[in-house]
Amino acid sequence: MRREQAGQRSRSGRGRTDQPAWRSPTVLISAAAVVVGIIVIAALNLPRGTSGGAVPTGSGSATGGSSVSVEAPTASIPAGVPRDGRTLGAASAKVSFDVWEDFQCPACGGFSREIEPVIIQRFVVPGKIRYTFHDFAFLGPESLDAASAARCAGQQDKFWDYHGWLYANQNGENQGWFSRDRLTAIADRIGLDRAAFDACYDGGSERGAVTSETQAGQSAGVSGTPTLFLAGKLLPLSSFTSWDDLYRAIDAAVAAAGPATSPSVPAASPSVAPSAGSSTTP
Repeated sequence: MRREQAGQRSRSGRGRTDQPAWRSPTVLISAAAVVVGIIVIAALNLPRGTSGGAVPTGSGSATGGSSVSVEAPTASIPAGVPRDGRTLGAASAKVSFDVWEDFQCPACGGFSREIEPVIIQRFVVPGKIRYTFHDFAFLGPESLDAASAARCAGQQDKFWDYHGWLYANQNGENQGWFSRDRLTAIADRIGLDRAAFDACYDGGSERGAVTSETQAGQSAGVSGTPTLFLAGKLLPLSSFTSWDDLYRAIDAAVAAAGPATSPSVPAASPSVAPSAGSSTTP
């Protein structure tokens, strides 16, 4: 269950489909980056179905005379889960769960595609926790671009849709996978009002918001991604041996908080999530 450290960045793409995403080499970013914090937990062994290399072109939405292909996510937020901007879950939930991520971070991609759906199904759907995404965009300009675009989608109540498409299409850092054409192609695919999206993205206000939240994360002790806070406390992921440790920690926090009112939400399981009782071993 590896994290990307704020003082490091990967130099390679996703690589072969049989090579886990978290194995990319890393180098120091700038001296302005946050000092490397806690060590990461062992590997997220969660391979993607796409291969690294050149950014694909061809079918897809065309913008500016160029077309790009975008891959649809294989899971989505279950219908009926309450959404409030970048927060999922019933207002009555007593336990907060906050995740700080960079859309270019391979470990974040694995977490969001494979672990997040389990957390949502087991804890958000029954009304046990509220799940909130925070930006920690430190891996380069495309991190800032992607996070800004996701916030612009959020202005049309589609942050979580855009979030899923971003993680379905990440493949290496600052190599064009989150180019303007690709970001607008995703906007088209999820049905955003393109004029409103373009005005928001070009206006730059959301870029400032992303930068401010990243700085707030640094002040809160975030030093790499993904970083998780449960009930306001930083989770010591370095002590976890599997994702089952995370699920048990959430169960304990929910039990300590006492019973919450369960919302009426369909219990359809996300298509790519591991079974509720399964263990994703690092």
